[in-house]
Amino acid sequence: DRGGDWSSDVCSSDLSDGVALLRESAKHNNSDAIYLLAQMSFYGNYSYPRNLTESFQRYSQLASLSGNSSAQHMIGFMYATGVGAVVQRDPAKALLHHTFAAEGGHSKSEMTVAFRYQNGIGTSRNCDEAVNYYKKVADKAIAWYRSDEPGGKAWVADSYSLADEDGGVYGEG
Repeated sequence: DRGGDWSSDVCSSDLSDGVALLRESAKHNNSDAIYLLAQMSFYGNYSYPRNLTESFQRYSQLASLSGNSSAQHMIGFMYATGVGAVVQRDPAKALLHHTFAAEGGHSKSEMTVAFRYQNGIGTSRNCDEAVNYYKKVADKAIAWYRSDEPGGKAWVADSYSLADEDGGVYGEG
């Protein structure tokens, strides 16, 4: 069972064999296989087509199985955006799944929950809750910075292109 609209004529036989093994492992609730299939289906590429319905199902399977914070984050993202019309946009469900992910330590969801509380998206505004979640991410950033040699990690400046000096890729502003 290959599921979705994926067919062997699109992919090499190696990829086909690998996907078949992942699907078999997912049937036995292998969390790594479920997550990889979800990611492959969400992002897709030239050799493996995007299938957001399968992706949502896989993330949901993983979240139900283990409460995986990355899966909860992606479910929250899908409810927040309604990407691909797989689920209806639902700010309350988005906040619920992002909160589960944030409580599991997922930094992107911690930032999302903080922003939603700060701006009252899917909930009433609550600056204290927003600060609580922003602080969790800040504490992680400080711990990461201090985790290296004495004096902390060195910041690596982002590179830029010459176009950045003349208003950037998107023009002024």
